[in-house]
Amino acid sequence: MIDSKKVLDFREYLSGLKRRYNFLITDVHTHPLDVMGIVHFNDYDLVNTGSAGKENRALEPGFMEKMEFSPLANMISGVVSRLVPRAMINDIKSSYDNINEKEIIFKMEESLVDQVAFLSLDPWVNPYQVKKVFNNNKFLLLGSIDLHDIKISDIEEAIFKQIKDLGIVGLKLHPNLQNFHPQPSDNPKEIGGKLKVLYKAAEKYGLYLHFHGGISHFTNRVNKNFSRPISRSRTNALLKNFCFPDGSSEILGKYNVPIIIAHLGYYGQNKINRDLVKKIGQYDNVYFDTAAVSPGLIKDFFEIIKYNKILLGSDAFYNQSIFSMYLINEAIKKVYRNDEREEVLISVISKNFLKIYGKNL
Repeated sequence: MIDSKKVLDFREYLSGLKRRYNFLITDVHTHPLDVMGIVHFNDYDLVNTGSAGKENRALEPGFMEKMEFSPLANMISGVVSRLVPRAMINDIKSSYDNINEKEIIFKMEESLVDQVAFLSLDPWVNPYQVKKVFNNNKFLLLGSIDLHDIKISDIEEAIFKQIKDLGIVGLKLHPNLQNFHPQPSDNPKEIGGKLKVLYKAAEKYGLYLHFHGGISHFTNRVNKNFSRPISRSRTNALLKNFCFPDGSSEILGKYNVPIIIAHLGYYGQNKINRDLVKKIGQYDNVYFDTAAVSPGLIKDFFEIIKYNKILLGSDAFYNQSIFSMYLINEAIKKVYRNDEREEVLISVISKNFLKIYGKNL
C-alpha cells in the first residue's frame, strides 16, 4: 500500500533534485479527456471541460494507486469492470468531473511535472476535440487515426493535416480498442496495408508512435452514440504481438520512428516473459512507459533492459504523475546502487524523452 507520508517525502526529495540539476519532467502518457467511459460503456459519455477554478486534491491516491497496481488490484479491476460497471463509471466521473486546463496545470504543479503528452484516440476522443479544449505550451498532443473508417489513400493527408492544424508530435495507437494488430501481416489485407502507410507517414514527418501494451478491461456493452459498431479486442496489444517468436518484427527496427509501448507492454497482467522483453528491448527505437504498473514490474524491466529505454507515464488524469514517479523510485532503490539512483531517476522522468522529442519548453 502507498504510504502518503513517504510520497510527500519523495516529492520533497524530487523538488530538491530539480533545483540542483535544473531538469524538466515530462509525463508521456496522459488523458485530458476520458476514453474509458466513452469506449467501455453505453450509458456514460463524458466529454467534460470541468467547472472552472475547482481544484481537486492532487495528492489523493485512487484505489489502484493505493494498491500500487499490484496483482490483487489488477484482479479486482478486471472483475469490477465486468460485473459492476457502475462502480467503474463512478470512479471515472470522480477523476474527470472537474477537469479543465486550470485543474490540469494545478495537478501538474502538485506532481512537479513541467510537460505532458496528451493522448487522443479516434473515433472516441478526436485530436481536434482535445486541441479545442486544451491549448497550452505545456501540453504536447498526439494525433490519432481510425484505421477502420478511413481510405488508405487519405491516411497520409490526414496525418499531415493534424501536424499542420494541431502541431501533433506523435500518433496514439490502441490495438485493443481500435481493433488491429501492430504487425501488418497479422491483420486482414486492407488493415495491414493501411498500417504500412501510417508507419511510413510517421517516419516521413518525424512523428513517434505510442502503442497501448497489454490487455484491456471492458464490458460487452458498447457506446451507441457512434455511427458504426465498434469491434474490440482484449488481447491484440499483448507484447508478443509486436514481433515474431524469433524476435524479428515488421515494425520494430524497420522504420526510423521512435516507438513507445505503454504500460511496459503488460497492462493488467502480473507475469512477464523476460526473454520476450529482452528481445524487444534490444531494438534501438523502442521505449516503454510506466503508466499504471507496479514497482515490481518496473524493477523487472530495470533488470532486463537498460534504464534509458524507460519513460515516465502515469495514465493521468485517471491517476497522478507523482505516484508513478514514487513507484519508479521504489523500483530504482531495489536495483541500483546509491550513487546511481539519481541519474537513473532523472533519465526516466526527463532525459530519455528528449531522445524521442528533442524540443523542450
